[in-house]
Amino acid sequence: MTKRVILLEEGTAEMKGLMGSKGADLAELIHAGWSVPAGFVVTTECCREFCTRLGHLSGEGEEEIVNAIRHLEQQTGKFFGHSENPLLLAVCTDQDRASATATQSLLNVGLNDVTVEGLARQTGDRLYALQCYLDYLKEYGQLVYGIPSEFFTEISSHVKGLDEAELELTITEFKYLMEAKGRTPFPQDVQLQFKEAVRAVYLSQRVKPSRSQDEIVRKPYYISSEQGAPVLIQTMIHGTCGDSSGIGTIYTHNPLTGERGITGQYVPTGNTSQADHGLERLRNDEPELYARLLEIGSQLETHKGKCRKSPL
Repeated sequence: MTKRVILLEEGTAEMKGLMGSKGADLAELIHAGWSVPAGFVVTTECCREFCTRLGHLSGEGEEEIVNAIRHLEQQTGKFFGHSENPLLLAVCTDQDRASATATQSLLNVGLNDVTVEGLARQTGDRLYALQCYLDYLKEYGQLVYGIPSEFFTEISSHVKGLDEAELELTITEFKYLMEAKGRTPFPQDVQLQFKEAVRAVYLSQRVKPSRSQDEIVRKPYYISSEQGAPVLIQTMIHGTCGDSSGIGTIYTHNPLTGERGITGQYVPTGNTSQADHGLERLRNDEPELYARLLEIGSQLETHKGKCRKSPL
């Protein structure tokens, strides 16, 4: 029987062939008692089915994914597409199957003109919610529609991110661009968004958007039906936003040299200009939190029994 979907809490470290390295590692951390955002993996077997069906999921595959999303709703108390308390999802490839420059992912899948207001209420920060929506539209336009990034950059070059009206106008302009270049409007239907996100992440490993501004083409790259490319879906964690909040990727060893020591990127909420020095700012402004990161990194390495280059 084809195994199409595996909940993270049902996975094991031995299931890397189906779940991919990252999915299996997260499953192992859950069993070890670590706090991991709820999620599931669309397995390599489902990818094989996807390839043989010329880019379409079977009815059974779609049903299993819908049931998995319902499970996430039960776990989080949030609901996919809900106007007041929306569940938002991250959709990405297994990290070990993509290079650092080719990893394709979509964050905040489920945002639309209605749920963005729900995110604003959840976080208490409408400016932050609008920025998330703007970033999502750009990522969606690039990955799903194949629109080169420079089209979006040209539109948003004037945005400072400090004014709601300015962000709302840019969001509208992004949607106009996507309809003009992609020939269909950005979907407000979150189920359609998710379906297209999963398909696009699959296809991102065998198609490449043109960098030309004169045309948008997709060039096929061969992936046989024997190959698998699992897709990881996890709930987005936004929490309470403010000056002490942020996002980032942290490594316990330099991913290029293997040198020991915490490295990575931390972006304070609403201050993307400090992306390059955010981790240094975190160490200076929040020494206890920074020390906690070091402690968690050490615990992870001890748990794995060896040094790893996986992000925290």
